[in-house]
Amino acid sequence: CDYIAQRHLEYLNKDDGNDDTLTVLLEMKNSIIGSRRKKQLYLELGCLRPLLGILNRVDITNALSHSIQTEACLVLGTLAQALPPHPPCEGEEESKIVPAIINLMGCDNMNDKLRAAAVRAVRLFYSVPHNVVLHPPPAELIRSAQEIIADPDACALVVRDCAMLLSQLLYPAGFTRIISKQIQPDMREIALCLAEAIPTRDLEQAYLPPAESVFFQCPPPADLRYAVCQTSILQVVCAKLEHAEEKKFQLHEALLQFCYSVLGSQESNRASEGDNSGMEEGDMTEALFLRIAQKYLRSPWPSCRLLAAALISLLPEASNVGAIAVCVNLIQQRQLSQCWFFSSVLLVLAQLLRKSRAVASAHFHTISTLLPAVATNTQDLETVRNMYVVLATFDYNSPMVVQNQRSLSSIFSRLEKDLNSSDPSLSLMVSHFLRVVSKSPRSLRNTMKKQGFPQIILNCLGNGKCGLEEIFKLGALSNLSVGIATVRSLILEGDKFSWVVEAAQMNPLKGVSRNALWLLKNLSFNASIDVKRKILEDLTQDYILCLLRDTEPMQRQGLGLLRNLLHLHGRYIKQHEYGFLEKLVPLLLERLANPVSTAVSTQVMFCLCNLCAEEGPWKNWPSLGDSLPLVAKFCSHGDAEVILAALWCISNILRSAPEVALESAVQLMKDGFHDVLVELGKDLSPEVRDRARTCRDQLQSISS
Repeated sequence: CDYIAQRHLEYLNKDDGNDDTLTVLLEMKNSIIGSRRKKQLYLELGCLRPLLGILNRVDITNALSHSIQTEACLVLGTLAQALPPHPPCEGEEESKIVPAIINLMGCDNMNDKLRAAAVRAVRLFYSVPHNVVLHPPPAELIRSAQEIIADPDACALVVRDCAMLLSQLLYPAGFTRIISKQIQPDMREIALCLAEAIPTRDLEQAYLPPAESVFFQCPPPADLRYAVCQTSILQVVCAKLEHAEEKKFQLHEALLQFCYSVLGSQESNRASEGDNSGMEEGDMTEALFLRIAQKYLRSPWPSCRLLAAALISLLPEASNVGAIAVCVNLIQQRQLSQCWFFSSVLLVLAQLLRKSRAVASAHFHTISTLLPAVATNTQDLETVRNMYVVLATFDYNSPMVVQNQRSLSSIFSRLEKDLNSSDPSLSLMVSHFLRVVSKSPRSLRNTMKKQGFPQIILNCLGNGKCGLEEIFKLGALSNLSVGIATVRSLILEGDKFSWVVEAAQMNPLKGVSRNALWLLKNLSFNASIDVKRKILEDLTQDYILCLLRDTEPMQRQGLGLLRNLLHLHGRYIKQHEYGFLEKLVPLLLERLANPVSTAVSTQVMFCLCNLCAEEGPWKNWPSLGDSLPLVAKFCSHGDAEVILAALWCISNILRSAPEVALESAVQLMKDGFHDVLVELGKDLSPEVRDRARTCRDQLQSISS
């Protein structure tokens, strides 16, 4: 192989412009197509220099020179897909590829075949995402592609490649990845929310497997987006779509894909920058796209119907009903011979379902029955993964979904195998689906318990390929443990409990630690003395105290856990951990004096409320009395839960520590707090009314 490649380069370096040169180029093209190893071999041997020499030197005045130039372009485009992702240095051949082809495209005597090859070469070059970044497309390339699209006499094949080129400049990763980026903002938001102080670059590696890093692909730069998305070219594209000949299927597909890329880039820009720069007269353009999409929903070509549905999924005012029906119909046709196509159908369907949850519920039975049968008949992991993407879009608390929950039985039967898949993106999406479906009513959670899912998830805990997968699994266990005692016992008595505690304490990813604390919080709710003692001892008192100075999400979960530990069977802590409580109360009061968030302050008040639910050594702590004015401020909050937390806190402090609270209570009465309680005694919430009246009576009794 090395010998043949060297011989080919010897011929190319001679560059005689004869039949031998054409033969060598044809042999090279046939050799490297589909073989990354051979592409890299030719690149290592320095084939770019002679190929660029051919483009720059051969005079295209006859049929042979046209053929040589055409094949040289095709070879260059194919090789460009294997270029290494390193910054270009001055003088390197790869930085000269696009300028050489643009120069060639400017020749007047090019035939359609050569022009198509030149455009295709640039398109292949920019189909590699890092090439767009390392070798930014020149303005003249974009302008030339737009002129070809607008030319009514241009060859349809060339117009198609120009449209595909402009699409790739907006989204180099291609159509499926555009959908992937648009469909899963929830995963991006979760990861970013949990990242806290982790830089985005580190976050990608920490939370997501390599296959998912596309979710962090930045939108196209504003200047590039503006150059490509000119209203004039969009109107030309829409006009061509409305009047194109029916037989030119590839042209329809490429132009529709360009429209979708334009809308996709606009959506990404809105999400990341909060503006609409990059598209002129957006409302008018979207109206054009909607008209086109509605037409192509009835197209005879499946890929055009899919692209029309994808367009509608990005148009906020468009109805989803027809587009969802098209996607369901495409799934029912089961064109599994084209896995990439079927996978894309699932992603578009998921995007449409996310756009309207009410409409989605109406299709739950059909889709949840159809997808498992399809997944069983394919070996394509991306298709299986995208099945879970679709299933994760439903609201499992919706009455219509709950009514048809039996249709999930086929999905449940394959979940364990898919959760243990060696493919990181598949196991990630299964974990995500489990977390979503576990937020369902108790009947469905009981079904999951009977199917053994808590144990299945526990068995996989700690084996995830990325941090986000562990976050999802911990979230699913937290949801399943609510109100189901057998699930809580399974976790507490299993060998993974120590992993959960360690994850809460030591995991370098805050999101994993936070969800581990969330699970421990749920396990401690109304738990026995033994369970609370076990959690406190394993987690350690020092760590719980440290949580009160951690980030806001960690404080919320830590305080929620502490609130449960002090509730009901918390007498053990109150009676035996006096030193712990002495350190704890000042930290709680510090959180009230310097509130981080309303949610944290609410949890602090519930902690104090549970601590003072009975008499103890704290009845002589002056700091509890001093806390009353801080707590009283929250009685004017607009949220009923916050008000209730404040009222309970005041009531329990007054009851268990009346002596230290006397001075503050008298001052509150002087400051008009009595009137606040009178107003709260008329509140719509019966709990607030009753507790406000109790507090009022207590204050009057103490102050008198």
